[in-house]
Formats: sequence, structure tokens, C-alpha cells
Amino acid sequence: MEYGSDLNGLLTTLDTRVASTNPSLPQTIYRQSSHNSVEKIFEEVELCLEAYFGMIEDCKDHPEWIRKIEEDIGQNMAFMFLNFDESVRDNLVAESDLFQRFDLEKQKFFK
Repeated sequence: MEYGSDLNGLLTTLDTRVASTNPSLPQTIYRQSSHNSVEKIFEEVELCLEAYFGMIEDCKDHPEWIRKIEEDIGQNMAFMFLNFDESVRDNLVAESDLFQRFDLEKQKFFK
């Protein structure tokens, strides 16, 4: 589960970077950086999604671990996606099968 903890830490960092690109959040004008562009963040988030779904696949025979991964990592990932501007989120879903898969499954995190 150390891998899951590391992934959670990375998601927290990416969440901060994603939030700095959302023009509807106050104070983002002071955090503009080319390192936080959607294109750069997209590559890193897609790797996180790949790791997340890999963990889910590795635990497919252990439903209690799947639930724990979804509760710990899946909820953090779903919250991070809420920080993407809607037009950006729509483009990411259209461009990536991983984003589309997560977008279809994300409703279970908002019960």
C-alpha cells in the first residue's frame, strides 16, 4: 500500500497544479506557470490513472481491497478532476480512453 500512499501524494500535488489553471478560482492569477499547462499536467494525470486502474486490476480477486483503493485514491482523483475547467475536461475525455473510463465510473465517488 506504500505505492498507493505515494500515488495519493502525487495526486495532491497535481490537484494544486490543476487548481492553478482554473480561472474561476480566486488567486490563480498569481500562480501562472507554463509547467502547470493542461498539456503537461495531462501527461502526469494520465500516468496516475494508468497506475490507479492497474491497482484495481491487480486486486480484481479481492473486493475489499478494490473498495479501499476506490475510497482512498479514486475519491482524490475524482475531486482533482472537478478542478479542471469543463471545456478542458471534455477535451481530456475525448482524447484519452483512461479519462473516458474514469469519467464513466466517477459517479460512484459522489454518493
